[in-house]
Amino acid sequence: MKIYLVRHANKDNHRNDPELTPIGIKQASHLAVYFHDKHIDAVYTSNSKRALQTAQIISKSLHIQPIIRSDLQERFDLQHYPELDLIEFQKYWEHHSSERNSVPKRGDSSVAAGKRFACVLETIVKNNEYLSVVVVTHGGIIVDFLQNTFLPKDFLSFNQDFLVKREKYLPEASITTIEYKNGKYYLLTLGIEG
Repeated sequence: MKIYLVRHANKDNHRNDPELTPIGIKQASHLAVYFHDKHIDAVYTSNSKRALQTAQIISKSLHIQPIIRSDLQERFDLQHYPELDLIEFQKYWEHHSSERNSVPKRGDSSVAAGKRFACVLETIVKNNEYLSVVVVTHGGIIVDFLQNTFLPKDFLSFNQDFLVKREKYLPEASITTIEYKNGKYYLLTLGIEG
């Protein structure tokens, strides 16, 4: 089974469940074109507006309905921390990204978010009718899953700045492709642009 992990497209810069910008809508449209000939069986999405809008644009071109999963949410978001400004929030995020087992005041630790994401994928791969799926979610939780799954096997240690510069490796509207085969995940591509 091939699984395309898509980071949502460009979003507005406000605190409350931001929507896609006009640039984000264009990016999502490019993703729809990319997936048009990939024989996608299902599209799963986080219930945040930015992910859902990205998934809806992709799904519409494939003539399928996206499947909404609240457990594909980011580990925590700016909207959950009204007491922090953007710079304070970024520092808080970075702390919990480097101290992966540390539990934030509201939300999940990096390790727990990666495990939650793996559980979603486990339910998807158990559905034998699917050969190719798209999962539209968030950069942080994709990184959490990749760290849990591949870092212990030294895959991501090729570049120590991966954890710090996720924007470089997983830009908005990027696609990370994994394959599930014989009970194991294999990383095929990392953060390519659709």
